[in-house]
Amino acid sequence: METKGIAVRVDKELFDKIENHSMSRNELIEKAVKKFLEEDENDIPEEVYDQVYSTLYQTEVRPLKQKIEHQKYIIQILERQIEEYRADKEFLKQQILELCRKRGFLSRFRRRKSIDNDLE
Repeated sequence: METKGIAVRVDKELFDKIENHSMSRNELIEKAVKKFLEEDENDIPEEVYDQVYSTLYQTEVRPLKQKIEHQKYIIQILERQIEEYRADKEFLKQQILELCRKRGFLSRFRRRKSIDNDLE
């Protein structure tokens, strides 16, 4: 394999790290350049995904979950009220029927209807 040389200038801190590394300068720089070139430039680091997810969760998902829970609670209350109204309606219906039977309201109503039909 043919090799070519490249002259690169780096700051003192990076140079010291390269010099103190266990790999040779050539090996280290070649490996670093290969890794850099192999990586897709559009790759987003995992930390960025984590931060975006955390932010979205805190600002969007959590409030929506809380709103859903609150709405479920309201629905339960309304369902209980509906059942109470149904029970009240049934009770009132029974009371009306009892009153009608006791007072003969239905028989008077039927007689009146019969009289009205005769007059027509």
